[in-house]
Amino acid sequence: MAEELGLDMAIRSLEHLLQYGEQNIRRAVPLALGILCISNPKVNVMDTLSRLSHDTDGDVSMAAIISLGLIGAGTNNARIAGMLRNLSSYYYKEAGHLFCVRIAQGLVHLGKGLLTLSPYHSDRFLLSA
Repeated sequence: MAEELGLDMAIRSLEHLLQYGEQNIRRAVPLALGILCISNPKVNVMDTLSRLSHDTDGDVSMAAIISLGLIGAGTNNARIAGMLRNLSSYYYKEAGHLFCVRIAQGLVHLGKGLLTLSPYHSDRFLLSA
């Protein structure tokens, strides 16, 4: 989390796990991506989670939806907000998915953009105690 190069390498490793891993590993990868990039919406992670939010496995898609909320937590990111609006109309008949979308929307609009979940500040130089 604290360094850009390590973050990119971890994301790349998680993408390999998505491609070659078993089903129970695939279920954990979206949450790992969300925690790695918490309150830091990177475009490649956003695209991966958007693709996973339409997965045939319900657990993978719900984890991807929650992770979209985590990476956009407190940022008021318009692209993530639009994705979540589209997902709410896509999953309007499935209560579990719709609940995850509402939680993710609440995370994205956290404190109207005044709060964040990231423990680092000053360009990842300092860690909040």
